[in-house]
Amino acid sequence: MIFDDMLIKVPRGISGVIPRLLPPLCLCIFTALLSACSEPVVSAYQQDMQQLQQDIAKLNAQLGLKVDGKNNNETAEKAVASKHSKAPIPPAAITQAPKQLLIKLSELYHRKAVLTGRYQDYQKLELLLNKMSGQLNDPPALRYAKANFNAGMHRFDNATRLLDSLPPQAQESTPVRALRLDIALQLGQYRQAENLLQALIADAPGWENLVRLAHYSLNTGEPDRARALYQQAGEMLSAKQLYQYAWVKLQQGLLELEQENYDLALAFYQTADRAYSGYWLIEEHIAEILTLTGKKQEAKDMYRALVSENPNPELKLALADLLLEQHGQTEEAEQLHNEAMAEFTLRQQMYPEAAAGHFVERLLTLEQTHPALLSSAQLNFNARPNADSKTLLAKSYLKLGQTEQAEQLYRQILSTPWRNPGIEELARGLEKTLE
Repeated sequence: MIFDDMLIKVPRGISGVIPRLLPPLCLCIFTALLSACSEPVVSAYQQDMQQLQQDIAKLNAQLGLKVDGKNNNETAEKAVASKHSKAPIPPAAITQAPKQLLIKLSELYHRKAVLTGRYQDYQKLELLLNKMSGQLNDPPALRYAKANFNAGMHRFDNATRLLDSLPPQAQESTPVRALRLDIALQLGQYRQAENLLQALIADAPGWENLVRLAHYSLNTGEPDRARALYQQAGEMLSAKQLYQYAWVKLQQGLLELEQENYDLALAFYQTADRAYSGYWLIEEHIAEILTLTGKKQEAKDMYRALVSENPNPELKLALADLLLEQHGQTEEAEQLHNEAMAEFTLRQQMYPEAAAGHFVERLLTLEQTHPALLSSAQLNFNARPNADSKTLLAKSYLKLGQTEQAEQLYRQILSTPWRNPGIEELARGLEKTLE
């Protein structure tokens, strides 16, 4: 998305006035520049987060609920301990409030959780949804919101049950059909997912469903088709949809990363960053590319800035890895590693099904076998028995020397249409055991 610079022409009639205006004009410009330099630049991501916080506070005030203050210093450990003991929303506030305001509030909490990626924000959303459902008699919009949340936390049985309870008209809506598609993919029901996807594209060929088709194409061995679909999806977005545009560019970058086209991946990430500046998820991927292309100092600086703003354990481990590679064993790297593992543990306590896959991916990179590797891989597989989870479980068996179990899972994967670099890596690992 390119925005051309606007050229401003000065009318000839005022050209004689310009010399007399230059000294005060320069002073005004200089003063404005000093003022601009003294104020921190607010990124697009920060602006969105500030606006979300204001909107949440405003709705909480309208509904007479406790305001979710942005300066909340409650520790993550206390959040887990008090998950079921927080003061309930007063029933009077719920029953007297318009349902649409409460649904809007849940949507704001969900958007905030998606943008931050913090499990604590998802927990706040879950608490709100549960308390709302007890007072609102579970209207369809709330049931869909709960299904969407449960699917995001890999609680697919709960999500499906909620979707099945919706009235026929809601069942046929695009968001519900799209969520059923996403669930089918997570459960490894690829034939059903393909049928759902084809029907969805035929009825609603918007950018979001084109992205879904691109994702499916990429993971079934058609990267060129995926490239074309991502490009088409991006062109369908308006200039006001900068977050969505950046997200599509991020997906294009991930495609090129999988194909090991690092320069092209970086170009897509940088385009995404220009469209939606300050988003930690985009910056994380830029740092990853910098690491892969040997620009370790730049990557370290980016990771250090990210870690200062976001508790994501994967960011801390990435920085720790760079510190160890550049300087050997360091006290800072050890501290980052310990903090990251503590955060992983906390996430597993809060939402074990959602946290397991990321945890296994990290444990597989460790030289020594972690005692929780196999149990975590099995938990991840039980929650979402798709080809990707089978791949992680097979790699875990392989790391433990249980080649027969790994081969059995690999044969199951080959019976599906799913193909991606993770599966290819598993195949290479199995070949090494036969040499």
